Amino acid sequence: MINLKNSSIGIILFGEHQIIEQWQALTQGYDNFSVCRTNKELSKFNANEHLVIYFNTNTRRAIQTALKIKLKGFKIIKFWTGTDVSNLNKLPFFKKTLSIFLLNKLIKLHLTNSTWLSEELKVLSIKSKHWISPTPLYFDAKKTLHDELISKEKIVLIYTNEGREWLYNAELMLDIAKSTPQLKFIFIGNNALRTTDLPNAESLGVVNQNTMIELYKKSHILLRVTEHDGFPRMIIEALYFGLNVVFNNVIPHTTLCTKNRKEIIEKLVSKEIETVNFSGRDYALKTFSAEQWVSQIQYYSAQLNKR
Repeated sequence: MINLKNSSIGIILFGEHQIIEQWQALTQGYDNFSVCRTNKELSKFNANEHLVIYFNTNTRRAIQTALKIKLKGFKIIKFWTGTDVSNLNKLPFFKKTLSIFLLNKLIKLHLTNSTWLSEELKVLSIKSKHWISPTPLYFDAKKTLHDELISKEKIVLIYTNEGREWLYNAELMLDIAKSTPQLKFIFIGNNALRTTDLPNAESLGVVNQNTMIELYKKSHILLRVTEHDGFPRMIIEALYFGLNVVFNNVIPHTTLCTKNRKEIIEKLVSKEIETVNFSGRDYALKTFSAEQWVSQIQYYSAQLNKR
């Protein structure tokens, strides 16, 4: 893949979502990337010299946003992560059919963060390409030394989200923590989750990036068992820092599990994941590098600009 460091094609990262902020951090030093948060700001850019990539999980708002961008003359790329595909699939037949028609009309290129999401979109008659987004923690992971990761504690990291506990199987995760006292469990992402009755567990709620780096450095396992998922950035981050990942989907250098309680516990205490996952770390740093990600989106943009 060619790296168009000073490409003349302007790429606007549009919106106010956290993922846009992460993309901004990943594109530092590239002259052809800009961040735009509002339609008013977008008016300052020349539509003949720029295209727009955006992200929105709400189907109605995703269409409204695309329409506003399209009316300004820009070619549009939409990024899908998982929740957005689920939301589209849940719509009543007529609304879903109309939404798919409008998304295909308004958007020039659909990108997903996993091959299985691309397959799900294909069933919905939306063609897409694969584009896994790393996170800014890539830069911190690159600077982390081997010796900093060699003495990890038997800590299992689990993410849940307030209001969507069902999606992340929070009750099952709490039950697994209760049934596995030899391991320590740290829950993050949910300020409402309580673990006071579990001596081997704690809930930190929403944490900042520096706290996440420290948690990744000292934790041994990331457990993620969801009802539906794309290619979670958290898994990429965990691999960056040598964690063993137990996940209910197939990703290289991770341990596959189902949603069966007994099986998950067996995976967590298995001798197969006793050591630091340095092979997964090497794989992630090479495969999900910021440089490769930028090069890929520049390539897609260059191809799109020729149409």
